[in-house]
Amino acid sequence: MNKIIKYFSLLIILSLGTISCNDDKSPVYELKSTPVITPLENPMLVLNEASAGFIAETFSWSKGDYGFSAAPLYVLQADNDPSFPDPINLAESTQNYVSVTVDKLNTAATILGAQPGIPFETYIRLQARLTNNNVVYSSSTDLQVSTYPTVIIYPKLYVPGSYQGWDIANAPTLVSYRMNNKYEGFLNLTDASNPNAPITFKLTSQPAWGQGNEYGSGGGPGTLALKGGDISISPQGYYLMNVDLNTLTYTATQITEITVYGPSAEEETEFIYNPATQSWETTISLTQGNISFRINRNSNFNYGDNNKDGFLEKNSVVNIEENGIYKINLFLEEVPCRYEFIKQ
Repeated sequence: MNKIIKYFSLLIILSLGTISCNDDKSPVYELKSTPVITPLENPMLVLNEASAGFIAETFSWSKGDYGFSAAPLYVLQADNDPSFPDPINLAESTQNYVSVTVDKLNTAATILGAQPGIPFETYIRLQARLTNNNVVYSSSTDLQVSTYPTVIIYPKLYVPGSYQGWDIANAPTLVSYRMNNKYEGFLNLTDASNPNAPITFKLTSQPAWGQGNEYGSGGGPGTLALKGGDISISPQGYYLMNVDLNTLTYTATQITEITVYGPSAEEETEFIYNPATQSWETTISLTQGNISFRINRNSNFNYGDNNKDGFLEKNSVVNIEENGIYKINLFLEEVPCRYEFIKQ
């Protein structure tokens, strides 16, 4: 019995030795401490449009200890939820500090739901990117801001392709609603002149060839590369496209149906796409309560309007205040996506 134990112990030691020697050129990642944001001197800020270009706050932090001499890219993030389900990137730095302008902070808070002149609670954290696969986060700190009215200009990616004659100046766009290098949008990837052919396209940061960054296929499914070849999608159809430039990946979800779903609807009811208006349309009887708009009858793709501003947000609902018959239009190809109710 002792011989068996010694034999297996030797195997374990040899296995560990083999693992440690396989990649002796790579740093050994061992998280000992995460970055810590320095407490803010003034955690309550009143933002003023006249100071839009000035610094609202300079954030600093300890570097953290990762078990090797790391040079992380630090990304300062904000969210309206302490669990950070969908954060906004405020700024990036390779140092242990970064400044955020009044305009940037005001825009971020507005996207998160702040109303002008009303104190709004946000949560700030630090993301340290060691490699594409090694990312660590600091604990969050609270920051209350009072915003001013602003028009939000979202970062865009343009999607020229065979489905629209490679007309980059008039190409549909994907939008980074959280300004975090993650883009999404709805695309009608169809070509009536050649309905059985794959659709090919590229992603560009500017609406002109040779300007900005151009992304194409990375060679593998769902991967991107700077100056890569044409991306190909088949079959033709209506798609929800998600692009992550942090990881150079994308997903394309073909939309087979969009429905009205929720307690105010007697049954789940389909929309019909109208190419003339580039909108999804339906007429339905609704009672007081709420509904959401669901893609492919999948609860992971619910849209509504918690902000009650006529624009669609993920994982939210639309409140129905009066019983009646309504015509509903969804304009998913607009930026931002909007909807309208017309009582019949």
